[in-house]
Amino acid sequence: MLRHNRPRGPCCCAQRFRSSRFADAWFSGHFKKHLIWLLWFVVLPQICLAQTSTTWNSTTSGNWSDSTKWTDEAPSGNENIFFNSSSGLTIIANNDIADGGFTANLIQVNSTFEAVGLRITGNRFSLSGNISNLDSTATLQFGTSSTDMGAIQLTNSITINTVSNISFFGNLTEDSPAWEVTKTGSATLTFSRANTY
Repeated sequence: MLRHNRPRGPCCCAQRFRSSRFADAWFSGHFKKHLIWLLWFVVLPQICLAQTSTTWNSTTSGNWSDSTKWTDEAPSGNENIFFNSSSGLTIIANNDIADGGFTANLIQVNSTFEAVGLRITGNRFSLSGNISNLDSTATLQFGTSSTDMGAIQLTNSITINTVSNISFFGNLTEDSPAWEVTKTGSATLTFSRANTY
């Protein structure tokens, strides 16, 4: 039997054109919806967890929770923590924030630190980044005994840079045996407890 192919006239082309537009619109709508979910669950949390910095810029000792001691705000987590001072005394910065309540990304005594030394005491906290004492004369102490300085728990391998001396009187612990401590700088690094580093 002879079959006649139906000619592809304007109506057929228009129908295919409409189908194509519908498919494009459907795909575009689903793509936008998935893009919104991607931004909500992946990108925005990263923005919220972005590192911030705060600097101790007081000439007197005090508690970490005292926002007047800091140029930005008291540390609350995921911060780079810097120390400046124009005092000729030893500054005691006592961490009175909830025990183990935050993670510091970095702790640094700046080269402009003009105090005799910095002593950090108080509650334990976690550390994911490096420790540096960049001042040429000031000493950095973490506690004076095991009773006035909680443990610092490493959540990553770190470098401790000693332009001037750094001493730990509390424990330096870790949440993984893979983490390492690397010392740089010509000054002395002292661990007074039974640390494994």
